[in-house]
This record gives sequence, structure tokens and C-alpha cells, in this order.
Amino acid sequence: MIVIQPWEKGLLKPIEKAILTSELGINPTNDGNCIRLVFPEMTEERRKEVSKDVKKKERERKLPSATSAATPTKPLRRWKRRGICLRTI
Repeated sequence: MIVIQPWEKGLLKPIEKAILTSELGINPTNDGNCIRLVFPEMTEERRKEVSKDVKKKERERKLPSATSAATPTKPLRRWKRRGICLRTI
């Protein structure tokens, strides 16, 4: 369970509305002072599904950084093969 207690009570409605429109599948409970989010216990099947999604997102995050790290060296290699000195550029 997560309890959200904003400093200003006027923010309860917008926070509750944002949670409802986020399509997380969670129904917030507003008691006038705070918002409670109750998460159901995960089944084994759901746990495996979430684990696959997290691993997939991790791979997607790692791929661009690995290719971008190698990208600057490609022009340097071409210049070296052509005999272009970096000092003359």
C-alpha cells in the first residue's frame, strides 16, 4: 500500500484524477486527507511477465548507449586509414 499525503489538500483531486487517467489499473481511495493506493499481490504468472518486461526495457536502454560509445571512433578509424592526421584538421 502506498499513502500519498500532499501538503495542500486542494491537490488531492488532481492527484487522484491523474492516477485514474494513468491506466495503471489502480483505484485510489481518497479519504479527504490522503490518497491510498492498494496493490494486489502478484501471481506467479504476473511476476514472470513483469520480469520479462523489465529485462526487455533494460536491454533497450543498454543498446543505444553501447552503439553511441562506438560511433565517434568510426570516423577516426577512417581518417587513420586514409592517412589524415588530426593535427592538420
